[in-house]
Amino acid sequence: MSENPVIQESAAPFGAPPFDRIHTEDYLPAFEEAVQEARNDIDAIVADSAPANFDNTVAALDYSGRNLGKAEGIFFNLLEAEGSDSMQSVAEQISPMLTASRLYVLLNAPLFARIKAVHDAAPDLETDQRKLLEDSYRSFTRNGANLSPADKETFSQLEERLSLLELKFGDNVLHATNAFSLHLTEETDLSGLPPSALALARETAEEKHLDGWLFTLQAPSYVPFLTFSDRRDLREKLWRAYSTRAVGGAFDNTGVVREIIELRIRIARLLGYETYAAYALEDRMAKDVPTVERFLHELMEPSLPAARRETEAVKAFAREQGFDGEELMPWDFKYWAEKLRKARFDLDQEALKPYFPLDACVQALFSLAERLYGLTFRERKDIPVYHPDVRVFDVRDADGTHLALFYADFFPRATKRGGAWMTEFRTQCVEDGEDKRPFVSIVTNVSKPTATM
Repeated sequence: MSENPVIQESAAPFGAPPFDRIHTEDYLPAFEEAVQEARNDIDAIVADSAPANFDNTVAALDYSGRNLGKAEGIFFNLLEAEGSDSMQSVAEQISPMLTASRLYVLLNAPLFARIKAVHDAAPDLETDQRKLLEDSYRSFTRNGANLSPADKETFSQLEERLSLLELKFGDNVLHATNAFSLHLTEETDLSGLPPSALALARETAEEKHLDGWLFTLQAPSYVPFLTFSDRRDLREKLWRAYSTRAVGGAFDNTGVVREIIELRIRIARLLGYETYAAYALEDRMAKDVPTVERFLHELMEPSLPAARRETEAVKAFAREQGFDGEELMPWDFKYWAEKLRKARFDLDQEALKPYFPLDACVQALFSLAERLYGLTFRERKDIPVYHPDVRVFDVRDADGTHLALFYADFFPRATKRGGAWMTEFRTQCVEDGEDKRPFVSIVTNVSKPTATM
């Protein structure tokens, strides 16, 4: 059994990832070991002399590479939520390795022959088994299993390059976001900003050992500034910085985006699709490009007139209040829309904030889940986390049965990408008769409470 903390059996409660023991230098050897294990699993399936059936081929494939899945679940989630230059360096080293491992499966002709034999035999299976068989077969056909040897080699090269470029894109966005800040030292520059925005900006400046107030491109700082600041020139400066992140400069993504598009087109055409959109949509609900275009048109028809009415209302209100510019610009709309809302509905976002503190909202949601589904959430302090702000909850059913671990990572930081998402460190599965419960994570970028509010 491996002694690498990334992939070894964890001694933490419920087998939770031992974040307190994992260091950046552990990842590369963990992936090297796990990739080889995964390859051995595939080789064993292919070498099986028994005729292919669901258990020895399809189910065996589904169970293969467990340690690799564990390592990926930990590493790539942390790369998004608690990344660093050293983590990015590891990602660039393991990306070709993981692409090669994935293609070793999907372009493996003997393995596909076994999958196809089971698929063509149309065995009598349970619903979940049938779904796994269909998904497995489709995964092979959509990822080059039917290509010629020469085209498989081309496909492999394109996929490897694409995986590196997608990593580079995200890294550039994160660095470009962190590279800009608006440092203000005069109170006259703060006109219109609410106390919550000022408190956050003050703490951000103090963290950087600066006087005054520091505003960033992270949502809890950027959005209030564009919404409330009376300084149109500063709103424009912040908006332009946000809207041109990773466009030019040290973290330029323009060439990266162009090459990603070109690679996706080449991959789609190599697989027999006219466009990448046609390839991407085939196994999704919409199924094809015309369906998406029809949906967008049907959505636009009723919504566009309403949007235009609302836009004109904001413009008219701004002029009534003395706006003397030629036209409202993108950095003006949040500001004047907020003033219109307050004038028309007497609704002040900032006045509502004290009534919705984060902890109260979280507990309200937990209480609702308990009333509706009988679920309970108990915070655990004995389970390792990857950052001090992360909280972990033991989720249990009405009868006390453990169902999952729920990780909550709410606040922005320089090591976390923007946005909000749900992910998991471990998916639920039954392995060797053991029901392994999932480790689910919610990651957001909401305003962190300050010392004063």
